[in-house]
This record gives sequence, structure tokens and C-alpha cells, in this order.
Amino acid sequence: MALNLNKLRDTQLETSKSAGNFFRCSNGKNLIRVFKFKHEVTKADVAAGHFKKEDIGDEVEELHRAITLHYNYSSDSKKPVVSNRRVMGEYQELSKSSDENDLKRAEDIKPSKKYFLNVVDVNDIDGGVKVFGATKGVYNAILEVLMDPEYGGENKLFGVNGLDFGIVYNKQAASPGEMYKVIPRAAGNSEKLPKDLEAQVVDLYDPKNLSLFGTVVADDGPLAEADDGAAPAASANGKKKKDEVDDWMSAPLTKKKTAAKSHSLHLMLIILRSQKSSLGTPSESPIYSKFLIETPFPKFLFLPYILFLHWVLLF
Repeated sequence: MALNLNKLRDTQLETSKSAGNFFRCSNGKNLIRVFKFKHEVTKADVAAGHFKKEDIGDEVEELHRAITLHYNYSSDSKKPVVSNRRVMGEYQELSKSSDENDLKRAEDIKPSKKYFLNVVDVNDIDGGVKVFGATKGVYNAILEVLMDPEYGGENKLFGVNGLDFGIVYNKQAASPGEMYKVIPRAAGNSEKLPKDLEAQVVDLYDPKNLSLFGTVVADDGPLAEADDGAAPAASANGKKKKDEVDDWMSAPLTKKKTAAKSHSLHLMLIILRSQKSSLGTPSESPIYSKFLIETPFPKFLFLPYILFLHWVLLF
């Protein structure tokens, strides 16, 4: 079993204890050890777009989970809110407003993507495994080391026998992009960590762990990252069907009544064409002829009746 490097390359381009304690960088140099985690892929994972259909039932090794958060959402808590359909919809509506207060609110709660990892603070090993929400720049730097063959690959980089990563944090930096610098520790300077730390690693894709990343608020639709509950099945080719929810930000497409409208229009044209014949003589339309012969009420009401009937059936 090994990490899916192709999937991690895609993320690279885009870019605690078991109870869920968080690791936050202190100003200056921080040393962390990154741990992989295992997850058994479910149908809900596939429906949410986390994994492919052919992975269902497999146990895979992962390094991170990407989560979209909204900070400053509640005045009662500094904890961010995990994004879902309702919260993202609120942000989008506010961002389109012409009201200054709405625009300020939109700026305050704008979505922020984090890449969550299982890490150990090397300077606080007794603190155990913690969850670390890395910024895009920090995680991209870690992936660059992973993709560099000189560092020996995943087995020499992660876990109790892995390599320490130094993260230099400067909160006085001129721009957010300059706040973090990632430096892999020189070979031979990373000590072996206690084996029992591996038992503290968290499955970040487990639905029960969603609240580790932030506050989970009620939603009118499926949660952005929640994996439990029913979800639309994928088509046989692994792609979503056109009338299914593609992801939590999109809406199902409504099937158009094209075939019904076409059939109704065709029948009306036949009726109108048959009207060219005398009402006392059966027309070229079998339906019309049968109606003229067998219908007891006045034949001049035939066309309005048919048009009304098809209008009701169609709409």
C-alpha cells in the first residue's frame, strides 16, 4: 500500500491528539512530523467526489484532506465554520449585494481552503498527534519535498521514522504569501519518534471527524464535506448523471419535456391539416376520422377540445 502520488500531484498543482487537538504555528521556527492515515472508501466518498468508483471498499493511504472554511461567521465563537450549501449560498448572496454592510460581511466570511494533516510537534512529543490546517503554500512546499527523489519518497518522509519539517512563521510579514517558509530538516537530524503515536492518527475522511475542522452548522442540503447519508449514485462510467447533484455547490438539472412537446405539436399539426377537409367527410387522419364517426356531440367542437386536452396533459 502506498500514497496515490498522482492525486497528490494534482493537489500540488492546485496549490492534536486523537481527540482532535489542533497544532498552530508559533511565531518563529516550528518543527513538525507528518503522518499518513488510512481510510476505507465508501459510496458516500465517491458521491462526494473524494475518490473514484473503483476505489469503493479499498483501504487507501492518504496524507491530507482539503476542507473549505468560513472564518468570522459567528460573533460568539472564533472557531471557523465548515462550509456547506447554506453557508456558501449566504456568502455568494452577500458578495453580490450593493449594500456596504453586506459586502463587508461577505469579506469577513469569504471561503478559505485548508489542507488538514496529522502532525506531531517535535518540541512537544508528549502532546501527541494533532490536526494541522496547512495553508496552500505550506502544503505545496511539503509536496515539493515528497516529489523530490533526493529525499527518498514517502517511507522516509512521514511517520515515526520520517523527516522533520521546519515551518518558519512570521506574522509581521508584508504579505500572507511571505508569512510561512517550509524547510525540511537536514538528513540525520530527525529522531525516531515513539511507535505508539501511530495509534493516535486520525482518519480525516471519517464523517464523525468532520467537527474537528470547525463548527458544523445546519444545512438545507447535503453538507459540503459530510460523507454520511444518502447520495446520488455515479453512472457506470464513473461520471455523474446529468440530473444528479454534481457537487455541493451545484444544483440538479431539470429534465425538459422536449419529447412531450414535440409529440403534442405533431398531433396538433395533423389535426389542423385534417381541418382542411369537410367536417362531414372523414379526413386523412385515422384519429380524427374515428372521432368524427363515433363522437355524439357537435363536430365543430372537436378542435378546441383536442387543443384543450393536450394543453392540460402537457402542463
